[in-house]
Amino acid sequence: MQQINSWKKMLALALTAGVFIVTFSASLATAGAAGLGLPQGGILDVLERQKAAIVGAWDAPDSTGFQALLTFHADGTLSAVDEDPTATNGHGLWRHLGGTQFAFTYIQHKKAGQQQGTTTVWGRINIESSGRQFSGQLHFEFADLEGNVVDSDALQDLNLTLTGKRVQIRL
Repeated sequence: MQQINSWKKMLALALTAGVFIVTFSASLATAGAAGLGLPQGGILDVLERQKAAIVGAWDAPDSTGFQALLTFHADGTLSAVDEDPTATNGHGLWRHLGGTQFAFTYIQHKKAGQQQGTTTVWGRINIESSGRQFSGQLHFEFADLEGNVVDSDALQDLNLTLTGKRVQIRL
């Protein structure tokens, strides 16, 4: 008889624990579905923040003073606008390389009335620990309609760098 009572107590304890786990799991699922953004915690959270650190709008002149605005979108695409009136806005892609390092590439086309072709711009940048600035190497090539490179940072023996400051909301 004592063995049966012990067995009943263990069964009751197991059922209570199971109900608690199911209730707690359902609460977490409901909170997540409600968009409460419960953190994953630990290293996964850190990695997700690192991958998204570049997302946003940046004022990014190069080392010659050439002005550009870059927007890194969360889906891995990139929009670029610069002061060159002879070229279209730039469109491209970016990728997280690990830690605070990112790579990007975008293209621009020359507008009508100019030597026709495509400019490809690419680089690697590192975001500073504040998350408000980045810097890194910048490269470009201009290719004519046949794909022949007719101008580039390498042909001009340029060592270009890019610095960016995150655009901040002012209230």
